[in-house]
Amino acid sequence: MLLLSPLFVVAQTVLDSTIAVPKGKTRITFLENLNHAPDVLTEIDTNLTGLQRSFNPGYLHNLGNLGSPLFPLVWEAPRISGFRFGFNQWDFLRLTKSNIGYYNTQNPFTEMQYVQGSEKYFQLINVIHTQNILPNWNIAGQLKREGSQGFYQQQNSRNGNVGFSSWYRSPNRRYLVAGSAIFNNFSFEENGGLLEPIVFDTAKISNGQRNALDMRLNEARQSFEDKDFNIQQMLYFGPTQTKQITSDSDTVSIKLLKPRFYLLHQLSYYKQEYIYTDKSPLSPDSFFYPLVSKPLLTDDTYGFSRLTNKAGVGFMFSDSAFTKNYSLQAYLKYDYIQTQMMRYESVYHNASLGFSGQKTGKFYLKKVKKSLPAFSPIGYSG
Repeated sequence: MLLLSPLFVVAQTVLDSTIAVPKGKTRITFLENLNHAPDVLTEIDTNLTGLQRSFNPGYLHNLGNLGSPLFPLVWEAPRISGFRFGFNQWDFLRLTKSNIGYYNTQNPFTEMQYVQGSEKYFQLINVIHTQNILPNWNIAGQLKREGSQGFYQQQNSRNGNVGFSSWYRSPNRRYLVAGSAIFNNFSFEENGGLLEPIVFDTAKISNGQRNALDMRLNEARQSFEDKDFNIQQMLYFGPTQTKQITSDSDTVSIKLLKPRFYLLHQLSYYKQEYIYTDKSPLSPDSFFYPLVSKPLLTDDTYGFSRLTNKAGVGFMFSDSAFTKNYSLQAYLKYDYIQTQMMRYESVYHNASLGFSGQKTGKFYLKKVKKSLPAFSPIGYSG
């Protein structure tokens, strides 16, 4: 893999391969951390170590091309309770409400990355921009596009992620609202495998020769797209305290809220669609030729949508010896789910009552140290 022109555009300076922000650093947090520790933000990792590595971890298996569907080699239990439709082949490449970032920065921050493989077999561009409109209001946007031709016919992959996030906190820090809008699109050509795999037993095959080999499918493609909209509101209750903050030139006294409990409301809408098409199922070279009797294109579609309404209450324990830095959340969640497979439609009503916990470092420090498991008794009716 050849890395060309890695570029990080920031309103900051570079020092020892680490970007330093004058008079305040750019920090990031995620939706799960907002629930338990809204003031715990992690500094953005701007170290260049490992920048040349593409996202293709060894514990994931794909269909022979970067950007193609992935699945883990070792089974792991689902991390999210509730209804799952089962089409998870692009989960590792999706932008979701859980992994999109919420930022806080004094200066506009932009990160740009471009990766190109040899002979343009693979290209990736990733752009993130964030800035504070007000000291207590931030907006951010992220765009990622990647594509790969593959080494064989009918192996092109084209993937894209677009996401927007924003948060606002009242001046007295007792009210916080955070929202996101996410769009994912994945497209991958299907070739069905080599028509004559015996060629590998006769001679060494070069990259140029691979692209000329005959495949079982000539015009098959699968595509997946989804949309995710989420908004969350939190109202905090607890005492305030005055804290001295020292900068390069002076010292400022500010009032900080140290919440003891909070009320939470979350409303989200998610929709996904999967389409498989083969424009020439009756071609003599097609895998489906002996199985199809009608001269029409072969297609398979499904749709899935979910409207979620969640309300909860959270507790942040005091700094006693036993409960220091622990937080606990209890919630009630309702899901309205619609599924569509070809001509068949189904509706599900899913209600869940659950709780989750988390342990952080000192409340005003940067890093989340440990997470507790979440438990959710689930009930279904349909």
